Amino acid sequence: MSFANQNVERGAATRRDICATNNVIPHTTMEPMTAPSLRGSARIEYQDYFAYRVFMLKRRGGLLILFFLIFAAMFINKSIAHKFAIAQATGGSEMTVVLGGLLEVTLIGVVGFAVAFIILLGIDGLNLTLLGKQRRVIEYEADDTKIVTHDALGAELSLPWSNIRNAVFKNRLLMLQIKPRGWRFVMLRAFKAAEVVALHEITVRGIK
Repeated sequence: MSFANQNVERGAATRRDICATNNVIPHTTMEPMTAPSLRGSARIEYQDYFAYRVFMLKRRGGLLILFFLIFAAMFINKSIAHKFAIAQATGGSEMTVVLGGLLEVTLIGVVGFAVAFIILLGIDGLNLTLLGKQRRVIEYEADDTKIVTHDALGAELSLPWSNIRNAVFKNRLLMLQIKPRGWRFVMLRAFKAAEVVALHEITVRGIK
């Protein structure tokens, strides 16, 4: 062994001794650690659509009810005006006419809203029937960069976390608000309990 090689080995040994004495970890090139991807699958059921509609109703129900109330007011406006004129001409109670009109508006608005909600549930049921058995089974894959959904027929949707504005965990669904607008849901029963916790952590990190 040459003198130069002896000096190199002696210097390396000295550096290792210093690191060990001072509890210093020698510098090494390491790959960044990433969370393992989560995989799961579940079959879409009617209850999933119902839970989705209820969630959206809670978020936008006030606006929809206001719309139906305005529509009802426009619909019976002439009828109320006619009754009010008759009350004035005959000396009837104008307050009774006003209260009756408000009651009519409220009833028409509420009934119209309920009918619209039932129609939406019917459309969801029809879509679920037309979806077919194969496409009702959805597979999920989630990691720190994106969440991917695909079915048995090969249809795939990849959503980077950067394209998701907000996420809400419900009892059976993970609701994802997509940029610029729109919502999609992920069936939480596709994952085990521990995986749901990991999915929550991934989601929080992804949409910061």
